[in-house]
Parts: sequence; C-alpha cells; structure tokens
Amino acid sequence: MAGITEVSGLPTEVFESKTKKRKMPGLQKFSNITLKRGVTHDADFFNWANSAKGPGSSNAKLKQNDFRKDVTIELRDEDGKLVLSYLLTRGWISKISAANLDAKGNEVAIETIELVHEGLEITRC
Repeated sequence: MAGITEVSGLPTEVFESKTKKRKMPGLQKFSNITLKRGVTHDADFFNWANSAKGPGSSNAKLKQNDFRKDVTIELRDEDGKLVLSYLLTRGWISKISAANLDAKGNEVAIETIELVHEGLEITRC
C-alpha cells in the first residue's frame, strides 16, 4: 500500500515481563495496527481485502491462509531515505472504514484500515 498518511498502534516497547519490574523478553502482545490513507483504486489491495471474508462470500473457494500476508510499513525522511521499517507477520485486514463523503467539501477522502498480525519485527536503517 502506498500513500499512508497516518499509522497508529505500533509499539514503542515490544517485550515486557509481567512477573517482574524489569523489562525482559517474554510473552508478546500485538495490538492491531490502524492505517489512514487516501482512497485508492488498487485492484490488488481490494482483492486482498475481500479475501478475508467468511465462507459465505464470493471468495469462499480461497484457502483459509491465502488472506494472510507479510506487510512492511516504511518510515522515510523528507528526502525519501528509509529510516525505519516494521514487518508485520501474517497480517490481514480486519476492518475498512470508508471515507466521509461530502459533495460540498474539498477534503481528500481518507479511509481507515485496521490490520491484525501475528508478529512484528523492527529494522533500523
């Protein structure tokens, strides 16, 4: 996905021990990631989003794991140089909120996408 304008839900600390005051590697919790972006006409994105629908959908013949994909979120500086990247493992789209449509307004239509994932890897560049 290109053109993301806002990302929320990325952790500032990935590991935390519940049994001690010290921070240590342990059981990980992964919250959903929320992305906001301008409305797109990307057919690949819509096919992926629709692939996560249940058995009653038109995509029922898809294998159960076909809708899970590794997703990379890249943070770039003003010059376009890669600064940081987040790799979400086996992510899938759990929710899409359509943009508010107002014929009188002149704002860019923004949609919100919520991603569920099974793991997170942070890479500093």
